[in-house]
Amino acid sequence: MADVPALTSEERAEAWAKAAAIRKARRDILLAVQTGQLTVSDVLEHAETNAIVSKTWVSALMKALPGADAVWASQILKELSIADNQRIGGLSAKQRQDLLGITTRRWDRGG
Repeated sequence: MADVPALTSEERAEAWAKAAAIRKARRDILLAVQTGQLTVSDVLEHAETNAIVSKTWVSALMKALPGADAVWASQILKELSIADNQRIGGLSAKQRQDLLGITTRRWDRGG
């Protein structure tokens, strides 16, 4: 097993700040989905150019949808053969298309 490099207190503080900024950005994205400011389509589009969005779990995205819950999100992921720990950036083109189809149908019917 590789040795973990020793960090100075400044390097450690920078790493903590960077991690906190990433968590905040991810939380802001999911909040925008939850409030309806962003759609699944918007998030998938952002994932192509934004590493933070790309590394967000699909399950977190699904749970953030207005009116969605953990059970529904889990059922959809299972139906689409998407692992619970799958990240948005790792979705295949077919999985992205299927995900868009299901979320569009659900919200077109009014939840």
